[in-house]
Amino acid sequence: VGNTGIDSFEETFLSMDGRAGSVDADFLNQDNNYLREKMTVVNPDAPANWGTASIPMQGVTKHSEVWRHCRYYLNTTLNLKRFVTVKMDVDAIVFTLGDVVNLQHEVPEWGITGGRIVSSTINSITLDSPVSMIGSKSYAIMIRLLSGVVVSRSINNNIDVTTSVLSVTVPFESVPSDYDIFAFGEATKVVKPMRITGIDP
Repeated sequence: VGNTGIDSFEETFLSMDGRAGSVDADFLNQDNNYLREKMTVVNPDAPANWGTASIPMQGVTKHSEVWRHCRYYLNTTLNLKRFVTVKMDVDAIVFTLGDVVNLQHEVPEWGITGGRIVSSTINSITLDSPVSMIGSKSYAIMIRLLSGVVVSRSINNNIDVTTSVLSVTVPFESVPSDYDIFAFGEATKVVKPMRITGIDP
Protein backbone atom coordinates (compact mmCIF):
# COMPACT_ATOMS: atom_id res chain seq x y z
CA VAL A 1 0.00 0.00 0.00
CA GLY A 2 3.02 2.28 -0.20
CA ASN A 3 1.69 3.98 -3.33
CA THR A 4 -2.03 3.18 -3.44
CA GLY A 5 -4.88 5.54 -2.61
CA ILE A 6 -6.48 5.47 0.82
CA ASP A 7 -9.62 3.28 0.92
CA SER A 8 -9.33 2.64 -2.85
CA PHE A 9 -9.04 -1.15 -2.68
CA GLU A 10 -11.97 -3.05 -4.21
CA GLU A 11 -12.09 -6.82 -4.75
CA THR A 12 -14.81 -8.49 -6.85
CA PHE A 13 -15.23 -12.26 -7.09
CA LEU A 14 -16.53 -13.52 -10.43
CA SER A 15 -19.21 -16.12 -10.96
CA MET A 16 -18.15 -19.42 -12.51
CA ASP A 17 -21.51 -19.79 -14.28
CA GLY A 18 -21.92 -19.02 -17.99
CA ARG A 19 -18.27 -19.31 -18.89
CA ALA A 20 -16.90 -20.74 -22.12
CA GLY A 21 -15.38 -24.23 -22.24
CA SER A 22 -14.72 -23.99 -25.98
CA VAL A 23 -14.23 -21.22 -28.49
CA ASP A 24 -14.96 -20.82 -32.22
CA ALA A 25 -12.60 -18.58 -34.14
CA ASP A 26 -13.18 -17.24 -37.67
CA PHE A 27 -10.02 -16.34 -39.59
CA LEU A 28 -8.57 -16.07 -43.11
CA ASN A 29 -6.22 -19.03 -43.53
CA GLN A 30 -3.04 -18.01 -45.36
CA ASP A 31 -2.32 -21.68 -46.09
CA ASN A 32 -5.62 -22.01 -47.98
CA ASN A 33 -5.56 -18.94 -50.26
CA TYR A 34 -6.91 -16.79 -47.41
CA LEU A 35 -10.29 -18.46 -47.44
CA ARG A 36 -12.38 -17.91 -44.33
CA GLU A 37 -12.28 -20.91 -42.02
CA LYS A 38 -13.49 -21.74 -38.54
CA MET A 39 -11.41 -23.34 -35.81
CA THR A 40 -12.89 -24.78 -32.63
CA VAL A 41 -10.66 -25.19 -29.60
CA VAL A 42 -11.91 -27.02 -26.51
CA ASN A 43 -10.55 -26.71 -22.99
CA PRO A 44 -10.52 -30.25 -21.55
CA ASP A 45 -10.27 -28.85 -18.00
CA ALA A 46 -13.52 -26.88 -18.24
CA PRO A 47 -16.79 -28.23 -16.78
CA ALA A 48 -19.02 -30.01 -19.31
CA ASN A 49 -21.90 -27.54 -18.85
CA TRP A 50 -19.90 -24.51 -19.97
CA GLY A 51 -20.85 -23.05 -23.34
CA THR A 52 -19.03 -21.91 -26.49
CA ALA A 53 -17.75 -18.42 -27.25
CA SER A 54 -17.03 -16.90 -30.67
CA ILE A 55 -13.95 -14.80 -31.39
CA PRO A 56 -13.38 -12.86 -34.65
CA MET A 57 -9.69 -13.07 -35.53
CA GLN A 58 -9.12 -9.90 -37.52
CA GLY A 59 -5.64 -9.68 -38.97
CA VAL A 60 -4.66 -13.18 -37.84
CA THR A 61 -3.98 -15.59 -40.72
CA LYS A 62 -1.76 -18.30 -39.24
CA HIS A 63 -3.40 -21.46 -37.92
CA SER A 64 -0.92 -21.71 -35.05
CA GLU A 65 -1.48 -18.11 -33.97
CA VAL A 66 -5.26 -18.57 -33.94
CA TRP A 67 -4.81 -21.63 -31.75
CA ARG A 68 -2.63 -19.69 -29.29
CA HIS A 69 -5.20 -16.86 -29.06
CA CYS A 70 -7.95 -19.40 -28.36
CA ARG A 71 -5.92 -21.21 -25.72
CA TYR A 72 -5.13 -17.92 -23.99
CA TYR A 73 -8.83 -16.98 -24.01
CA LEU A 74 -9.85 -20.36 -22.56
CA ASN A 75 -7.16 -20.33 -19.89
CA THR A 76 -8.19 -16.82 -18.87
CA THR A 77 -11.84 -17.87 -18.75
CA LEU A 78 -10.98 -20.84 -16.56
CA ASN A 79 -8.60 -19.12 -14.16
CA LEU A 80 -9.90 -15.54 -13.85
CA LYS A 81 -11.82 -15.62 -10.59
CA ARG A 82 -11.48 -12.11 -9.16
CA PHE A 83 -10.91 -8.49 -10.10
CA VAL A 84 -9.04 -6.03 -7.91
CA THR A 85 -9.23 -2.26 -8.41
CA VAL A 86 -6.91 0.22 -6.74
CA LYS A 87 -6.02 3.87 -7.22
CA MET A 88 -2.32 4.67 -7.24
CA ASP A 89 0.22 7.43 -7.69
CA VAL A 90 1.91 8.04 -11.03
CA ASP A 91 5.20 6.57 -9.80
CA ALA A 92 3.49 3.18 -9.43
CA ILE A 93 2.32 2.99 -13.05
CA VAL A 94 5.38 1.42 -14.64
CA PHE A 95 3.44 -1.38 -16.31
CA THR A 96 1.13 -1.96 -19.25
CA LEU A 97 -1.81 -4.24 -20.05
CA GLY A 98 -0.98 -7.90 -19.60
CA ASP A 99 1.89 -7.34 -17.18
CA VAL A 100 1.99 -9.28 -13.92
CA VAL A 101 2.55 -7.04 -10.89
CA ASN A 102 2.94 -7.67 -7.16
CA LEU A 103 0.17 -6.20 -5.00
CA GLN A 104 0.35 -5.81 -1.23
CA HIS A 105 -2.66 -4.82 0.86
CA GLU A 106 -3.77 -5.44 4.44
CA VAL A 107 -7.48 -5.93 3.71
CA PRO A 108 -7.16 -9.36 2.00
CA GLU A 109 -4.00 -10.03 4.09
CA TRP A 110 -1.62 -9.99 1.13
CA GLY A 111 1.37 -9.11 3.27
CA ILE A 112 1.29 -7.43 6.66
CA THR A 113 2.04 -3.86 5.66
CA GLY A 114 3.63 -1.67 3.02
CA GLY A 115 5.02 1.83 2.89
CA ARG A 116 8.24 3.76 2.36
CA ILE A 117 11.81 3.25 3.53
CA VAL A 118 12.95 5.92 6.01
CA SER A 119 16.64 4.96 6.02
CA SER A 120 18.83 1.94 5.36
CA THR A 121 22.29 0.44 5.57
CA ILE A 122 23.83 -2.51 3.82
CA ASN A 123 22.23 -4.93 6.28
CA SER A 124 19.28 -3.08 7.88
CA ILE A 125 16.31 -0.94 6.95
CA THR A 126 14.10 1.48 8.87
CA LEU A 127 10.40 1.51 7.92
CA ASP A 128 7.96 4.43 8.14
CA SER A 129 5.90 2.53 10.73
CA PRO A 130 6.63 -0.30 13.19
CA VAL A 131 5.75 -3.93 12.44
CA SER A 132 5.07 -6.80 14.83
CA MET A 133 6.81 -10.15 14.41
CA ILE A 134 6.44 -13.52 16.13
CA GLY A 135 9.69 -15.31 16.84
CA SER A 136 8.45 -18.67 15.54
CA LYS A 137 7.52 -17.28 12.10
CA SER A 138 9.66 -16.31 9.11
CA TYR A 139 9.31 -12.86 7.52
CA ALA A 140 10.53 -11.18 4.36
CA ILE A 141 10.55 -7.80 2.73
CA MET A 142 10.29 -6.81 -0.94
CA ILE A 143 11.64 -3.41 -1.98
CA ARG A 144 11.40 -1.55 -5.28
CA LEU A 145 14.61 0.42 -5.63
CA LEU A 146 14.83 3.85 -7.22
CA SER A 147 16.26 2.14 -10.32
CA GLY A 148 13.07 0.08 -10.68
CA VAL A 149 14.78 -3.15 -9.65
CA VAL A 150 12.83 -5.23 -7.11
CA VAL A 151 14.83 -6.99 -4.39
CA SER A 152 13.67 -9.40 -1.71
CA ARG A 153 15.34 -10.24 1.58
CA SER A 154 14.53 -12.52 4.50
CA ILE A 155 14.35 -10.83 7.90
CA ASN A 156 16.69 -11.84 10.70
CA ASN A 157 14.44 -12.33 13.73
CA ASN A 158 13.73 -15.06 16.31
CA ILE A 159 11.87 -13.20 19.08
CA ASP A 160 8.45 -11.61 19.54
CA VAL A 161 9.02 -7.93 18.82
CA THR A 162 7.47 -4.74 17.47
CA THR A 163 9.98 -2.54 15.68
CA SER A 164 10.51 -0.30 12.67
CA VAL A 165 14.15 -1.36 12.21
CA LEU A 166 14.65 -4.67 10.43
CA SER A 167 17.85 -6.65 9.95
CA VAL A 168 18.18 -8.65 6.72
CA THR A 169 19.88 -12.04 6.51
CA VAL A 170 21.75 -11.19 3.28
CA PRO A 171 23.38 -7.75 2.81
CA PHE A 172 22.03 -5.50 0.07
CA GLU A 173 24.15 -5.25 -3.05
CA SER A 174 22.61 -1.82 -3.60
CA VAL A 175 21.47 -0.02 -0.46
CA PRO A 176 17.82 1.10 -0.72
CA SER A 177 17.21 4.83 -0.92
CA ASP A 178 14.98 6.89 1.34
CA TYR A 179 11.32 6.70 0.24
CA ASP A 180 11.76 3.47 -1.74
CA ILE A 181 8.55 1.41 -1.64
CA PHE A 182 8.43 -1.80 0.40
CA ALA A 183 6.05 -4.67 1.12
CA PHE A 184 6.50 -6.68 4.32
CA GLY A 185 4.91 -9.91 5.46
CA GLU A 186 5.32 -13.55 6.30
CA ALA A 187 7.88 -15.16 4.02
CA THR A 188 5.30 -16.91 1.81
CA LYS A 189 2.69 -14.12 1.82
CA VAL A 190 4.49 -10.84 1.16
CA VAL A 191 2.58 -9.93 -2.04
CA LYS A 192 -0.10 -11.27 -4.39
CA PRO A 193 0.77 -11.52 -8.13
CA MET A 194 -1.97 -9.96 -10.27
CA ARG A 195 -2.28 -9.40 -14.04
CA ILE A 196 -3.14 -5.93 -15.36
CA THR A 197 -6.37 -6.04 -17.40
CA GLY A 198 -7.26 -2.33 -17.47
CA ILE A 199 -5.82 1.12 -16.76
CA ASP A 200 -8.10 4.14 -16.33
CA PRO A 201 -7.04 7.79 -15.82
